[in-house]
Amino acid sequence: MIDVYSPKDHDCGPSSDKRKQLYKLKREAKYYLRIHGLKTVLKAIKMAIHAKEAFSWLFLQTLCTTATAMLSPLSVHYRAQVLENLNDVQGLIFWEAAKAMVLVELLSTVLGLLTKMVKTHAETLANKEISIGTYSHSFDTILMRHITKM
Repeated sequence: MIDVYSPKDHDCGPSSDKRKQLYKLKREAKYYLRIHGLKTVLKAIKMAIHAKEAFSWLFLQTLCTTATAMLSPLSVHYRAQVLENLNDVQGLIFWEAAKAMVLVELLSTVLGLLTKMVKTHAETLANKEISIGTYSHSFDTILMRHITKM
């Protein structure tokens, strides 16, 4: 014989009042998580606004990175041409491909160095601006607390 029991016989879950309480707590938790997420986004926007002078440098860094990425396929192409014409070292095609490969490699290296320099400068500017902005904001907050206590 199979032992079948009904929910009436055993306490299977919380009562309806407790369910309502749990649902209310769940809604409050979701609300606070949403508010916290919005505060985080607003904080990030404020930090970006403080670092507005670094935007031009970040844009320049993006351009340098894009140019470096565009040179990469050219480098592969000219390397392949040099390898294809390796048998005919005296030929014009080999020397043209070798010159182009060297030029592309040099440009790629210079752009890589320029990208690193611009990135470092942009990060330094952004850190400086954000720390000054944060410091002035915290100073204003301390000052307002002191004034309201008087």
